[in-house]
Amino acid sequence: MAKKRRKLEKKNEEAKSEEVSVKEENPKEKEGIRKYIGMFVSGLIIGLIIGVALLSLFYVENRSTTISAKEAGQKAVDWISNYAVRPGTKVELINVTEVDGEGIYKLSINLSVGNASQVVQSYITKDAKYLFPQGIPTGEFVELKKEVEQQQNKKQEQKLEIPKSDTPNVKLFVMSYCPYGLQAEKAFLPVYKLLKDKADMTINFVSYA
Repeated sequence: MAKKRRKLEKKNEEAKSEEVSVKEENPKEKEGIRKYIGMFVSGLIIGLIIGVALLSLFYVENRSTTISAKEAGQKAVDWISNYAVRPGTKVELINVTEVDGEGIYKLSINLSVGNASQVVQSYITKDAKYLFPQGIPTGEFVELKKEVEQQQNKKQEQKLEIPKSDTPNVKLFVMSYCPYGLQAEKAFLPVYKLLKDKADMTINFVSYA
């Protein structure tokens, strides 16, 4: 009986020692997990800070390249006055409006020389780097080009159409007393003899005296 008690006591002591070791290991594991989570959260926060900073720089850069409508209009007037019109032409800005969703300003500009004047529509980008003296509606331009080509084709077809007849009508007009007319008659007669039954051929004398 004493031996059995000793064995049971040893087993109980071993079980207690294992529980103690487990309890000692658990805090270390928890501490490692906490460190891992802390590093992950720190990295996430740093990434967010960097992302916000980059977005802020991008936003500031875009804002810095965009100028007001008034400034863009004045730049357009200055450029047109210096490079696009002949000396003595007065260039006046009437108004500037923003074209929604296109990133450009629309300009109404008055050009005047003496008593003659004309209002033109121009466009300029919001950073004033590109100026378009005139806007071309591409869709309308394509349709107009097609109409012009169709009209030209019709005219060419009309020019190529030659009236057809069963008997060809050939007339030679010769000026009276003209030596070259006599030569033309000599060249015409052999053809007349050859084709007189197949064509209506005549010599007509004219005088402009």
